Amino acid sequence: MIEIPYSISKEVKIKVNQVLEEISDFFITLCEDSGDFDVHLQYIFPSFLVRKEFDRCKDIVYDIRDYTVDKFPHVLKPLYQYALFHLIQWYIDVTEEDEFIGVDISDISPLSEDDEFIIKNINNLESYKEFLFDDHDFLDVDNFLTIYFANPDILKKFNIELNDYIDLMPYDIRERYLCTNRNKQNTEVELEELIVRLIYTAIKQKEKDPRRLRETKETELSDDIAHILQAGLSARDVVIAREQPYGFALKGIGELDFFIYTQSNSTFSPIAIGENKEWNNFTKHFKQLIGYMNEDIDFGFTIIFNKETNLKTILKNRETFLREFFVELNGKKYFETIELTRGFKELKDIVISTHKNPENGTLFKVYHFIANAYRPEREEAAKQARSNK
Repeated sequence: MIEIPYSISKEVKIKVNQVLEEISDFFITLCEDSGDFDVHLQYIFPSFLVRKEFDRCKDIVYDIRDYTVDKFPHVLKPLYQYALFHLIQWYIDVTEEDEFIGVDISDISPLSEDDEFIIKNINNLESYKEFLFDDHDFLDVDNFLTIYFANPDILKKFNIELNDYIDLMPYDIRERYLCTNRNKQNTEVELEELIVRLIYTAIKQKEKDPRRLRETKETELSDDIAHILQAGLSARDVVIAREQPYGFALKGIGELDFFIYTQSNSTFSPIAIGENKEWNNFTKHFKQLIGYMNEDIDFGFTIIFNKETNLKTILKNRETFLREFFVELNGKKYFETIELTRGFKELKDIVISTHKNPENGTLFKVYHFIANAYRPEREEAAKQARSNK
């Protein structure tokens, strides 16, 4: 049987594996009858792996089906996790709801809260993509590698062991990972990209525990992100300063949540500044950010720390605000949003606004992040799943 990272009874585990058997058997039968293994395996594995190791990919699917029916406890390796995750998604995509037979759970009595949760969701295939896996790191190997090539030490902060994910790396990347020494790795990624990826990864790590994140203070979140940034950038002589005096404020010099700079060869070079505030202060803190910046700053970033507002509302209102943003002085508009883009390479939930420095006409970008701790629907689902109703 395929093991599940929940403390559940054997009877419940058998039922889950029966569902997985139905999914994997459906896939295998369809491919065998049609002779289209090469077509459908593209939905389950990275295309380079299907092309180079076709038979191995087939064997993995057969292995998954076999695991669901034998009596051995199978803990899936990342490549198998990747295949199972996408196999479930493939099944959801190609079948209608009434085609999924599911399992009968009327004869099972839950022995624990975990039993209750799994039983409640046992015929909800979307939930399988969550409760079957400790994490989804196998989906983020490209992002982890980008960070690794820039600074290998930073992944230690996230307990990521890239050796476990070698099978998911394209062959050229795999060779580069295995052969490149640490000194060369520090120059592989542009500094701006590395900072953006580190902020993104730090936020995603914090979002894994939304209840704890919701109890985190604004300054504590900023401290945590600054610590990760410093660990990931110290090899490049980059300094992350918190609450740094800089730029304009209503009364004297303002204090920045994040001020990132280098100090080498007796030369001070500012890189970026950032602000982390709760959603109801976003308009104010974005204007603060613009006021704190100058033409010597490469880029800025904002982090919305959301604890009480629907995420869709924030996304919609933030986009409207950014599209219409400008600062008016003596009848002229400054800092208008020249371009607003969604996504930074494969990181789809970063928004980037582009503005112009009035001092010299150069352009600068502001990267916009959200640390979302407000997930009432999922919290309620978890409560109901564990209730005695």
